[in-house]
This record gives sequence, structure tokens and C-alpha cells, in this order.
Amino acid sequence: MLSFNSPLEQFEVVPLFPFFWEFNSIWIDFSFTNFSLYLIFVFLLIFIFLYVPLIRAKVIPTSKWQYIIEQNYQFVLSVIKEQVGTQGQVFFPLYFVIFNFILFANLIGMTPYGFALTSHIILTLS
Repeated sequence: MLSFNSPLEQFEVVPLFPFFWEFNSIWIDFSFTNFSLYLIFVFLLIFIFLYVPLIRAKVIPTSKWQYIIEQNYQFVLSVIKEQVGTQGQVFFPLYFVIFNFILFANLIGMTPYGFALTSHIILTLS
């Protein structure tokens, strides 16, 4: 018999490695879930695409990856300058990390059988 999966399965948080801990007769769930797996995957992608190509970076971009990374940098910086002004440049590293994290998480969420990280309220609250 064929089983049809619901399209809403991509939003379910499923424990991959369950782990429970008892503390003062209260059970705490420290399970490693698919949400955790995709968080690690997003951070690895950010590291691979934003840090590894810059190991041998030059002052004048010689590779396509360095040029793309510098354009990403300039885009975020110009948005901050337009919206907040020069005083908002203090928070540039935070904005740059948040922008790239949301970008990569949404790109992964759009792939077939991907997991939509940014659709969960816990990510927004944290």
C-alpha cells in the first residue's frame, strides 16, 4: 500500500538521538533533533562559503568567491549605512552574521526535502 506523506512534515521536529536527564524528579529533554542537525549544517555552510575562500585572500579579489563574499559584505554595509547611518556600523558584525544565517537557512529550507529552520518561533525568540 502506498503511503502519502504530508507536505507539513518538513516543519516537524523529530528527535534523532533521544536523551533525557532527570534533575530533582523533573525530566529534561536534551535530544538531538533534526532542527539541531540543520543548525549545524547551516553553520558549516556559512563557514565553508564565507571563511574558507578568504584564507588566501588578496587585496584585489583574484577569485570569484572572494568577489562574491566582498559583494555580500558591501551589500550589508550599505543597507546599514542607509537605514541607521554611520553610528549603526558598531553593530555591523551582528547584522552581517544574522543576515547570512537567515540567507543560508532559507536557501536550505527551499531545497527539496529540506527543513525550514526560520519557520519555527523558537529560532526567532532565541
